Amino acid sequence: MDGSAVLGYVPNSLENRITIRGASRPDFTTLSKTATSEADNYILKLYNTRNLRLENIFFNAGNPAYSKGIELQRYTYNFELVGGAFSTATNSQTGSSNAALYSSGATLENCTMQFSTVENLAFGAYISGAQNQDISNTGVYIAGNILTGNYSGISLYHVESPQVLGNTISASRGYGISAGQGVADLSIQVNQISGSGQGGINLSNLGSGIHELINNFVSTAASAMYSIKVENSPSVKLYHNTIVNSSANANAAAFYQAASSPRLAFRNNIAVAANGYAAWFNLLVDINISTWDHNLYHSTGANIVRVGGSNINNTVDLDALVGGLDSIMADPLLIGGGFQISAASPAYNAGISLPFVIYDILGQVRDDQPDIGCYEYHFVPLSAPQNLQISLSPDQGEISLSWDSVAGAESYYVQSASDPYSEDWQNVPGASTVETTISFPVPDVQQRFYRVIATE
Repeated sequence: MDGSAVLGYVPNSLENRITIRGASRPDFTTLSKTATSEADNYILKLYNTRNLRLENIFFNAGNPAYSKGIELQRYTYNFELVGGAFSTATNSQTGSSNAALYSSGATLENCTMQFSTVENLAFGAYISGAQNQDISNTGVYIAGNILTGNYSGISLYHVESPQVLGNTISASRGYGISAGQGVADLSIQVNQISGSGQGGINLSNLGSGIHELINNFVSTAASAMYSIKVENSPSVKLYHNTIVNSSANANAAAFYQAASSPRLAFRNNIAVAANGYAAWFNLLVDINISTWDHNLYHSTGANIVRVGGSNINNTVDLDALVGGLDSIMADPLLIGGGFQISAASPAYNAGISLPFVIYDILGQVRDDQPDIGCYEYHFVPLSAPQNLQISLSPDQGEISLSWDSVAGAESYYVQSASDPYSEDWQNVPGASTVETTISFPVPDVQQRFYRVIATE
């Protein structure tokens, strides 16, 4: 269909659900429009809808300057957008009205955007609820979407308890996720965010309640000063996130806490910077000391962590601030620039168990002794390597092992024990290798047994 459509209240929709279902991929039902002004900048406008579900509908905007997909107005109750697709040509638009799903001032109760794709629109979802002290905008749920080439993937204002879960946001030109004034009890979990814009997640002037960031992977390019920024936002809790900042600026930071953001919790996070700070904390008094521990910080720049006006570049000085932080300053050995680690990573089994974080970013169960970061490494044994050979070099004080390669193996782990039936096998130095040979110092014991485990 070419043009736009408007749908208002449908009789009997208070008690009955209305489903508008298009054809399944790849034969989407397509709604297309080439708007020429803000007055007609929408493809589908919804007024006062109840219990409406849209499935498998493709929205194609012919003019990127006016590319709004769905606009919610007045009152929206139980709206679901599932499996939709939104597209326009590559552009440099930054206006929030060019969003796949747009609301500015509508009263919202249970609004879902799920399993949809958005390509090149300025915003994937821009949701700003009604600003009225007698109105609560609740039930915003944005999950499992793929958003690419947007200025901002998801932006939220004036909504209570929104959930942003499991979205993949890439090539963003501004922020992957931003949330601000009027947002209460925010939950951002298991998202993968990358881009070449200003940052990955920006939280500014958040409202009341607890705001949680759990199991997210945020990786920003050289243009971003801060990968995750928290400003004027109290009670933000970060658990098990992996944050990577690629800026060459010495004052950049993977995580940045600005002023007026008290009661920060920061636990089990990996923070990595190319040249700036792994983490920059505003003031010590703004941190909840009882939940500031078991993090891994790494920077190849001059400084690693900043607290207030002090640069801290070793764990001794960091622990001296309050004691018992159990944090690490080392390269986490992220695989291929992503969020995965191996057993060779210092983040492996280095976290503290959090009973409310049961799974990792991929839905894998966390160990009792969890890894730091968004990913939980699990051994995946393959068939045992054959033809294991051992040799001793007394002059060099080394033991060398070699073995046949195993089909499907991406790496090998070498372990030793005092008894072949022991339950206490330990990794040898440099235990993880992609080769089929390894050498390590002769242990200071009379008898050791060795084994090699192949893993995917």
